[in-house]
Amino acid sequence: MVRIVINHFKSKNQERIKFVQILNEYAKTGLKEGKLLMDSMLDGKPIEVDIEKEQLGDFVTVLDDLNMEYKLTV
Repeated sequence: MVRIVINHFKSKNQERIKFVQILNEYAKTGLKEGKLLMDSMLDGKPIEVDIEKEQLGDFVTVLDDLNMEYKLTV
């Protein structure tokens, strides 16, 4: 497992629904919890999720496509 801290969207053009869907798919948050996490991120609290190493490349690619500010932690 790899922990990723997602800070915010880099631009005003945001795909919020897609972001909630990828949280559900990769971090197994569920749609409701994913929306609550996104709302708190938009209020300034970073999201911390654990992703399987095998899925890390795909998840990071999606975050880049969504123009997200994030970092990997140990």
